[in-house]
Amino acid sequence: DLHSTIPTSIGGLAKLKTLRIEQQPRLNGTLPESLGSLRALITLSIRNTSISGNIPASLDTLIDLDSLLLDHNQLTGHLPELQLKLTTFSVSNNNIECGPFFTILATNCDVSYNKLQSCAASFPSNCITTQTPIVTEAPTQEADTPVYGTTIAPTSAPPIAPTTATPTQQPTTATPTQQPTTV
Repeated sequence: DLHSTIPTSIGGLAKLKTLRIEQQPRLNGTLPESLGSLRALITLSIRNTSISGNIPASLDTLIDLDSLLLDHNQLTGHLPELQLKLTTFSVSNNNIECGPFFTILATNCDVSYNKLQSCAASFPSNCITTQTPIVTEAPTQEADTPVYGTTIAPTSAPPIAPTTATPTQQPTTATPTQQPTTV
């Protein structure tokens, strides 16, 4: 378990190709701007931590970056302008808000469960954008479900309709046939 912050000196690891810090709930602080100095980085995965603050704009300098995974943290602020072409981009389950401009080119994209309701429709169609429920008024009997932000996910399955349980048929018990006895 890490009980500290990510040091700014991490930017000195010029040949680092993969940085994975995952499942470290006691890791706090912010993402240092020096992450942008990791020019050889291919995968940056900082997930399920207590990291907070903004996503550094310096990440835009990581031209070899293929996967940027910053989900399940406590990140805030706006999405920075990143002109990266990624295979995977995920910042889901944070507190990120819409910014003035954002471009993401990613094969797999997930920005769900943030504060992006007002700009969710502007993300590419392959990006999962389900947002936290927004209750617009007190629930009534006619409208008892919260209103959700736009979801753009062409591969998502349709909602599962509620089903009514049907009683299962009891198995029938076969009675053994009497065998002839010989005396």
